Amino acid sequence: MRASLSAAVLLGLAATGGAFAQEDSHARFHSYYQDWVNFAGDACCNSSDCRELAPEHERTDANGDLEVYVRGVGVAFGTAAWCKVLPRHYLRRGNAPNWASSHVCISTWYGGNTPCEQLICYQPKPGG
Repeated sequence: MRASLSAAVLLGLAATGGAFAQEDSHARFHSYYQDWVNFAGDACCNSSDCRELAPEHERTDANGDLEVYVRGVGVAFGTAAWCKVLPRHYLRRGNAPNWASSHVCISTWYGGNTPCEQLICYQPKPGG
């Protein structure tokens, strides 16, 4: 029983790409995220919106544009999409709490109805 439970947990982590570890990073790094503002002048943090981004959730598309994989929240819960990182998503103010990964903020604060409309802020990993 114990071995099968351990195998199920490992299989679940593999299937999610380690997303569980990414999801709880907001609580650890809230003191950093709370001061973030993007280039559109929007606050990024609503006490649970920001987190580390798993490496497999970043890619460059065929045109050379950076995309991040966003799982929708609120009205977009249950949907996900690869979303282009736009200049307005980058931070105007604030800094990453660690440089081991990129960070994103996803929120319904500004009325986004799709995962890509809910992408508010992006902070790249240095050299990424």
